[in-house]
Amino acid sequence: MNSIPAELDELLSLYLDEEEEGEAALRRAGEWAGKHPLDIADLFDWVQRYPASKERRQRAQVVLRAALGMRLVPGPVCRPTPP
Repeated sequence: MNSIPAELDELLSLYLDEEEEGEAALRRAGEWAGKHPLDIADLFDWVQRYPASKERRQRAQVVLRAALGMRLVPGPVCRPTPP
């Protein structure tokens, strides 16, 4: 697995492993990601490879994307229709 900072690894693992404090840990992971420099590709690759349910991995990505100011759903950038 690609490397992400240990604190972020711990917080995301709590959520992805469905621990009792997982929701709070996911919120803290989003806050942490929004305040610290990190390799976004490594972060999302780490989340996708984590052995957790697809639904939990997707929710983690949505929270992280929102915290980083990214589109919530990956895809092409929306462009206005030409006149």
